[in-house]
Amino acid sequence: MKKLINLLAVVALVASVQVANAADQSVAGGFEASGSIVSGFGWQKYKNAGAASANLAADYNGFTAGVLGAYLPPGAVVNDKDQEFQFFVDSIELDLAKTFGENIRFRTDLDFGSTNMGSGVNFGAAANNGAVLVEQAYATTNFAVGNGIEFLLGRFNAPIGFEAVDVANLDTISHSKFFNAGIRPANLTGAKFYYPFSDSLDFNFYLVNDLTDDAVKDLGTADSNRPSFGLRFGYSWGDEGAENVVGLSAAGGWENTPAAGSEKLSYLGDLDFNVHVGDAFAVGGEVLYRLDGKLATGGANNKYYAGLLNLNYDFSDVWDGTFRYAYSNDVTGGAGTASVGSLGGGNGKFHEVALVGGYSIADGAKFKLEANYTMVQTDVAAIPNPSIMGLAGVLSYNF
Repeated sequence: MKKLINLLAVVALVASVQVANAADQSVAGGFEASGSIVSGFGWQKYKNAGAASANLAADYNGFTAGVLGAYLPPGAVVNDKDQEFQFFVDSIELDLAKTFGENIRFRTDLDFGSTNMGSGVNFGAAANNGAVLVEQAYATTNFAVGNGIEFLLGRFNAPIGFEAVDVANLDTISHSKFFNAGIRPANLTGAKFYYPFSDSLDFNFYLVNDLTDDAVKDLGTADSNRPSFGLRFGYSWGDEGAENVVGLSAAGGWENTPAAGSEKLSYLGDLDFNVHVGDAFAVGGEVLYRLDGKLATGGANNKYYAGLLNLNYDFSDVWDGTFRYAYSNDVTGGAGTASVGSLGGGNGKFHEVALVGGYSIADGAKFKLEANYTMVQTDVAAIPNPSIMGLAGVLSYNF
């Protein structure tokens, strides 16, 4: 009996090792799981808001200019001298990827949240709150042409601009106003081609449903039936982990169906960069111009100018600091012309200043504290220039 028990124990041990090896081979065979969690708190105070600036209210929540405003439930009312404090879970993200051989790869990035957690605005319309946002979902394959062409089909992060889509990958907590308002695309649904000319120079070209990735624009106009398009040339150099990057992008399309007359082309140009000066200092930024074709005969084209400067300094292996200034100018106010929402009630200029301190707790884990001030200039006589001051802190973990 004792020999039999020993034999069964050996068989069980061998079987468990084989199962473990099979699992390891399955993982090594191309399955990857990663993600992030971002949670925090925020306070902010409004000045010169309220009824006199009712048409700027959306700029304080749904497309916020402040720190905390991004986490307020859509439709929140803003009054002059209001103060708000809220705990929030910005996002819980799970990224799944599977490769088959060397040429086929599938990836899905899922974001979880709800207004109860203070993250509803990340999921668009109120009807989507409490749902799961599919941030990315695509398949890629490679063609042996030259240095290799990667073909991607599905939903993907737009290869444009300085700011990352996920807060966990930013030096700051807040995004710039023109990112939040959709002046440049963040996520796209369509097809993309990627080609590396060399280790330093690469090229992206994409055809997508539209540049704001929604079925109906902010002004209620339906998308054109024709796809929009975009491209980016990227140049990088430097050591791994401290690469310098410069990108030049252009995009355009028939972004709306006008009430009268023919469709008008919308287009944008964008320059982004991140350059390391020494071992500790990085200068990043972005410059953007966009023109949206008029909706109706006799209307005017809508123009946007925007840009930001991001200065990041590593004080030590665990401490860093960031200063960011962002500027957004809605030249014509968006009245009956834009395929994206106006930045302000009339011609609006947003000035955003953020000062951030970061502490790396462990690999992938970081605490950030941001002080933020935003001031809005508008040419609407009935609206005083509103402003927001705020303070927010988050713990983020990339796993």
